[in-house]
Amino acid sequence: MTYPTQPEASHFIDGQYVEDETGAALPVIYPASGETIADLHSATPALVDRALAAAKRAQPHGPR
Repeated sequence: MTYPTQPEASHFIDGQYVEDETGAALPVIYPASGETIADLHSATPALVDRALAAAKRAQPHGPR
């Protein structure tokens, strides 16, 4: 069976894909077969801080 390709990165922050391979590995499992179809990484505290900073910068420009 053919599956979608591996995502470009595990996270999308501030308009760009971001990978931080120091986070814990997270296999993406296809439930019908139990097969691992992608490997992602969890966010590290530094990456969470980066995402929060991007969200705070974007907040004044959001919907009103």
